[in-house]
Amino acid sequence: MNGWQNLNSQLKELSGKVAYDVPVFSCLELNQAELATGLAHDLSEVLGYASMEWPSIIEELNVPISLEARYDALLGYYALIEMGNLSDPVLQRARIVTQLYFDLVYFRDRIMILLRQIIIQEPQKFGQLKYLSEWLEIVGDNQFAKKLRALRNSFAHGKWAYLPNYSGLVFYPESAPPYTRYELIQEDLHSIHGLLYGFQLVFFVTARDQLE
Repeated sequence: MNGWQNLNSQLKELSGKVAYDVPVFSCLELNQAELATGLAHDLSEVLGYASMEWPSIIEELNVPISLEARYDALLGYYALIEMGNLSDPVLQRARIVTQLYFDLVYFRDRIMILLRQIIIQEPQKFGQLKYLSEWLEIVGDNQFAKKLRALRNSFAHGKWAYLPNYSGLVFYPESAPPYTRYELIQEDLHSIHGLLYGFQLVFFVTARDQLE
């Protein structure tokens, strides 16, 4: 039984909605109906190998905050995400702020970027990881990754605001003037979150199974 069928279906649906050229969605070598399953398999290979042959990877992923502590923090975050599905505008805005932090800083910076650096550094140790490699291009050097990085920098440095009627965000990624104004509508924000949320879910479930 494939335990990732629901997430596979959600990601397949998301791929038809996202307005950006996302590497994992546009890669013809991947089965687009098995994106979560393929990711889980590749992560199992990496984490299983690392736990036996390359423990410094596991140590690096756990320093200075353990994966267990990050998982506990994310459980609370997931609960807020579900509450945010309610129509209360206060909850909606709280969800957006929390979502941006966990997606763009807490998880992207400390898990996704680190994993990509490890795999690029020693690719021959892991074999073929076609799903994980494409997923990690979310934090690579392509146009989508650059847009995500711009949004991350704007949020981390407080250079963002809601659009009127909370229909999306306006943000300015530059560290100093002159600033360039960018807008992100709510639908695109939800699509980006769905993509990153999917990776988070697969990573922590797989890590919990492999590293216990």
